[in-house]
Amino acid sequence: MLKIKKETIIVTSIAILSAILFMVIAIIVYTNGGELALDNNIKEGIYNIRGAKGGFIYYLFRFITEFGYLYVAILIGVIGIFYTKIDRGLIIYAIGFIFSATLNAVFKLMFDRQRPDLANQWMVDDESSFPSGHSNTVAFVYSYVTYYIFKKSKKNWLKYCALGFTFVIIPLVMFSRLILGMHYFTDVIAGGCVGLFSFAMAAYLYMIFERYDLFTNGFIKFKGKNNEEESINS
Repeated sequence: MLKIKKETIIVTSIAILSAILFMVIAIIVYTNGGELALDNNIKEGIYNIRGAKGGFIYYLFRFITEFGYLYVAILIGVIGIFYTKIDRGLIIYAIGFIFSATLNAVFKLMFDRQRPDLANQWMVDDESSFPSGHSNTVAFVYSYVTYYIFKKSKKNWLKYCALGFTFVIIPLVMFSRLILGMHYFTDVIAGGCVGLFSFAMAAYLYMIFERYDLFTNGFIKFKGKNNEEESINS
């Protein structure tokens, strides 16, 4: 009997569930012309509790939303160069991020949904609203980084700190897009689905690379103490 790895079951479940949820939301948004009672009710509820722009809530969530920007994803990749030395983990991170960003951009063009009322927006963004790019970015980036840490690290504290951070930062960034008036509820859920689906595809690719032992070692070698000693001995 074929034995399926627990890792494969988890990744497959994420891929299927995220794809199904996205399709359901996309169909509902498309058939209703972008106007949903659920979105409007949640939007009004949030606007009633967030207070005035320039207060504590504004600055708190203005900071939190930064974790979903493109430059943070790039910065994580740059830091990853020193940690991975450009092994398969970083290569797949780059491929997965490009796939995720491209997929999200295609959906934005397809749906071309208007953002919430300009008067209630606490930031400026001219892109269409569906799906949320920030939600997509955080769902892919932090899920994949956590996955990589579980693959490579032997330190349990590091693994579970990464997992805990991921479980906190993803919903916080998604919620920040609602607080700042930049998205509807269905935008952020759909964006998260795109990010998680892209993460699952990247995880599949990682497993394939792992199976065939591709790019196990990094492409660069940093000159350190051991290298200096080898040069002296030679």
